[in-house]
Amino acid sequence: MAKAEKKFRDNVKGFKYKTIEAMIKFVKGHMSTKESFLRRQDRIGLRLYFEKKYSPENFVNIYRHLDGFLDITGSTALGKHYCIAMWSNLAAEAATFVLAGADASARQTLVNTFTSFSLSQI
Repeated sequence: MAKAEKKFRDNVKGFKYKTIEAMIKFVKGHMSTKESFLRRQDRIGLRLYFEKKYSPENFVNIYRHLDGFLDITGSTALGKHYCIAMWSNLAAEAATFVLAGADASARQTLVNTFTSFSLSQI
C-alpha cells in the first residue's frame, strides 16, 4: 500500500470515529431530558425525532471534517434532503446504541449506518 493511500485510510478511520463519537455525545444530551420518551420510540420514531433536531449547524458539528467542503445551505433540495437523511439516520442509530447499553451489536449497526451513506452523491 502506498504511503499516501495509508494516510488517506487512516484519516477516514479518524473521521468515522470522531463523527460517531460526536453523534453519541449529541444523542446523550437529549437522553438527559427525553430518555423516557426516546425509549418508547421505534427506529422510525427515533429518526423522526432527530430529524426535527437537524440544522446545518448541527450537521457540521457532527460531520466536522466536512465543514468548509460542503455548502449545505447552497445545496440543491435533493442535497439538503440527503444531509438530513444522513444526519437523522445516524442519530437514530446512535440513540439505539445508547439505549441498548452500548452493546457490540448496536455499535456495529451504528458503524454500518455511517458507512452506508456515500457523500459522492452530493
